[in-house]
Amino acid sequence: MCCAPAPADPAPGTLPRLDLHEDDKEVRVTGRALELVLSKATGTLSSYKVKGRLLLAGGPVPHLWRAPTDNDIGREYPQRAATWREAGARAKITGIETAQPSPGEVTVEVRATLPTAPKASAWRTVFTVRGDGEVRVRHTLEAADGLPDLPVVGALLTLPKGFDRLDWLGRGPHENYQDRTSGALVGRYRSTVGEQVAPYLRPQETGNKTDVRRVTLTGRSGDGLDVRADPAEGEPFLEFSALHHTPADLEGPAHPHEVTRRAEISLAVNHRQMSVGGNDSWGAPPEEKYLLHAGRTYTYAYRLRPAGPR
Repeated sequence: MCCAPAPADPAPGTLPRLDLHEDDKEVRVTGRALELVLSKATGTLSSYKVKGRLLLAGGPVPHLWRAPTDNDIGREYPQRAATWREAGARAKITGIETAQPSPGEVTVEVRATLPTAPKASAWRTVFTVRGDGEVRVRHTLEAADGLPDLPVVGALLTLPKGFDRLDWLGRGPHENYQDRTSGALVGRYRSTVGEQVAPYLRPQETGNKTDVRRVTLTGRSGDGLDVRADPAEGEPFLEFSALHHTPADLEGPAHPHEVTRRAEISLAVNHRQMSVGGNDSWGAPPEEKYLLHAGRTYTYAYRLRPAGPR
């Protein structure tokens, strides 16, 4: 059943065995039903399969930018914060380390430098791959001093086409942000990826959900990807959006019909997104408590697992 409570975690020593293979180009982890491939060139997963089913086609990539909202534009925030626009996409891998602490568990640590200016920032991801098919992910962003506030602290994952059925436990059913939650109650909601774009006259950031415990995307068969907050890592809630558009697709077009619609799904699994503000729309920033300042370290974690019959 979609979004059913997670079973108790098996102890690492009881997990099915994993095999770790590594060469100059990739890290490959295989097991009884699992196949995971990480590209050393990008530091991201190029494939995550369970029982032969492709659950993830790419990512996670650092997600540090949003398509500017009307309020962002009104206060000229995109110009001031431009250093974050390409920081995630242009991350430079500085190190990859693998380990196998037990037969049923493999860890892969990826370190990267983000080309922010005037100072570079750092991004680190630790993948813990388990023999039961679950992948635990922990991201750490060290945002350098002297940089502008961040629009988002999160990660982007690319799901293959077909996983259009959306089920989440969090605030909904409509989009909501840190300062727009009072009308979005916590509950379990079902929708589709295609219904996640709000009808703004000009394309912009859209579809965010807050206080999310878990989100599942599935196809007609019921198989798909389940993403859960990781309370064991101190992360009881996430934010997410699931769209047939990337943030870059939403930035630039003047009208909704001009936005590129992709077959695959862009899933943002975020720690936090800056709020939308709106005390006025010609210069006022969001309230202080909703800003994401640089000069800080942000760490968050989540779990990826197959959805559907196991």
